[in-house]
Amino acid sequence: MEFNHNDGHFYAGDKDGLLSVWDVKTWSQLFTFKLNGGRLRAIHYVENDHILLVGKYNGKISVYETEFYNEILSFQAHNTGVSSLTFDTNTKMIISGGQNALIKSWDLNGSLSKSIPAHRFIIYGLKIFNDSLSLSCSRDGSIKIWDNGYKEVVQKIDVSGFGHKHSVNQLVIINADLFASCSDDHTIKIFRVTELNP
Repeated sequence: MEFNHNDGHFYAGDKDGLLSVWDVKTWSQLFTFKLNGGRLRAIHYVENDHILLVGKYNGKISVYETEFYNEILSFQAHNTGVSSLTFDTNTKMIISGGQNALIKSWDLNGSLSKSIPAHRFIIYGLKIFNDSLSLSCSRDGSIKIWDNGYKEVVQKIDVSGFGHKHSVNQLVIINADLFASCSDDHTIKIFRVTELNP
């Protein structure tokens, strides 16, 4: 699921590869279209560029313009499904996480810039926290805090600390200092970045 603040649209993808677009004022469904590539696990709206990124079960990322929702780019990103997406507005790079536990960076032409082994299992969430820190979470039960651009791990949060006991399924940025995580251990946890120890 994803929200387009510019147009007041809400996006939802499902296991059959259907992408639905909703009006958030009326909660009426505007339209639905079938995307080739199987289950849709990752959707990310890029506000400044007015594009929608969609990660598919077949490992492809498709890029759509958000006026008529035409596909403007599609490329093979992972050899297994794309499970998470974000966009670095500073570098103009698409960041993808895969079922193969890799984080990859792509330019807006779909050319690979970087690929790193980031976790032990599928990556469920990627977030750009601020200009210097980024976040990832995984089925391996860990949250990782990275320096800008997912270059190096600054801190790992897992069950040995205040982390989760099971798969970490999503991350949400709350404000400039806080982020939240949810897990299969039936908990939601809130972290203050300034209190974490690198």
